[in-house]
Amino acid sequence: MKVVCLSLLTLFGLPFTLYGQKSYEGRNITEGKIITSDSREIYGFNVFVSNDTVEYYDKGLRERHTLELNQVDEIQESRGNWATTGTWVGCLVGCGIGVGVALATETTTSTSDGSYIYTQTTIQTWPIYLIGLAGAGVGYLVGSNAHDWKTIYSKNMAFLNSFDIRVNRKTNGVYLNYRLEF
Repeated sequence: MKVVCLSLLTLFGLPFTLYGQKSYEGRNITEGKIITSDSREIYGFNVFVSNDTVEYYDKGLRERHTLELNQVDEIQESRGNWATTGTWVGCLVGCGIGVGVALATETTTSTSDGSYIYTQTTIQTWPIYLIGLAGAGVGYLVGSNAHDWKTIYSKNMAFLNSFDIRVNRKTNGVYLNYRLEF
């Protein structure tokens, strides 16, 4: 029974794991972050990942550099920042605080014309707008400094990226190739 379960896991589990890994070779990344083996973070533009090297323009120096892939622990691609989300969240939180402040400024007046007593409740709405706008500004500042990074290459995942799985249409089979480099 153990052999059958292990065979099924290998047969069905391994291909899904391998198909989920995208190849990093030949990728051209507009803006990226390279984390080297000595824990340096390099921010670069036009990062090109080949079979054994990484080429990039340094963000500060504007010079083309090349690193060996065995010196790199991780390559990440920039997917933008959270400025829009931060603006919306800050605006909603600010408006909520503004509603609380506006309700605290509530005033009630009563007038009587003999048999009826009229009460009028007024609140100031300017705190809602002003604090909501301030919250949106703070949310934009916080969100624009929070970048979203997607990992393209990781030395830990290099084992899985060395597999090449293709469908062989002639024999209705699967072609499995593993590349091992020294």
